Amino acid sequence: MTETTLLTPDLYGIGCFEGIEALYPIHVLADAIKKLVLTKTITEETSSAEIRTQLAVEVMKELTYPDFKSLRGYLFAYRRHKPSIRAESLALTPELFHLLQEKPEAYFN
Repeated sequence: MTETTLLTPDLYGIGCFEGIEALYPIHVLADAIKKLVLTKTITEETSSAEIRTQLAVEVMKELTYPDFKSLRGYLFAYRRHKPSIRAESLALTPELFHLLQEKPEAYFN
């Protein structure tokens, strides 16, 4: 996906490839887990996929731009409302960083 493509949450979602969690800074990861547990966002019944999604949402809110850039290759865009998902690579730009920090829940779902 080119830098000029407008990523609006009604048209595009953001996904993560397996293994991205290993790249999250440990202090950001710990804070995100703590928040999800204390707010009861995750429970025993929450699926692993939903936990990973909620973790990505919380982590995106706290990442620095250099940490965000280290996720290259693990984040992808996909077109919503299609019968199948086709992962498209993302240019990790400052604009995308700010979009995801402002409203990560709009993209990761």
